[in-house]
Amino acid sequence: MKPENLLRKMLVSQLWPNFSGCNPDITLAELLSHRVGLQDAFPPDFKQSSLDDLNGMVAHLEQDILKPTEDSHYAYLLQSFVLAKLGSCIADQDDFLHWLGAELGPCGLDVALPAGRGREASVCRDLPDLARVSLQEVKAARSRRTQKASEGEVEADSSTSSRAKARVPRNLLQAIAQDPLVFDPLQGNAGAGGLFRGGLSMCASARGLAELMASEELQSDLE
Repeated sequence: MKPENLLRKMLVSQLWPNFSGCNPDITLAELLSHRVGLQDAFPPDFKQSSLDDLNGMVAHLEQDILKPTEDSHYAYLLQSFVLAKLGSCIADQDDFLHWLGAELGPCGLDVALPAGRGREASVCRDLPDLARVSLQEVKAARSRRTQKASEGEVEADSSTSSRAKARVPRNLLQAIAQDPLVFDPLQGNAGAGGLFRGGLSMCASARGLAELMASEELQSDLE
């Protein structure tokens, strides 16, 4: 069977049985083409710490909250959690980077990520100024996070009316309005000792990128 036909026929539940409340109708093709409604499935309490909480986000995505669409709507943060979980299901790897290395390593790609909080994010290790985030921007982001956290503590004590809607998922715009800091590119820096973060900022060496792009295996997949 051709790969494209296999994706259309294979159900996500065959790999991840509890996905979307054990929904038996969602195919891998729909999931990978961004047509399962992830853009409307953000947790109501989606915050900075959620980016490191793979297990918590997986549990959220196992609820019956997805509404498939005919058009593609890309939700890059939630898609990263889906891919990390699928990688674990498919390759039996214990984290996202191990899975990525197992999949793309044979093609020549070597990946790394910032170690510890506050490190600059870059695209290529051999060209450190490429897409680098300055230390001033890192400090500014820390200040914004601190201020947002203090404001959140006050709001948590001010009202109980939102508890009735505690588990109603939010769409992308609502999630951004709730806590825009989560979508700050600086949040892609991995936490101390962490091997997964939603929107993870990774880099590779120039040689690794060149070997990957020259890979016959990759070229055949792209064709």
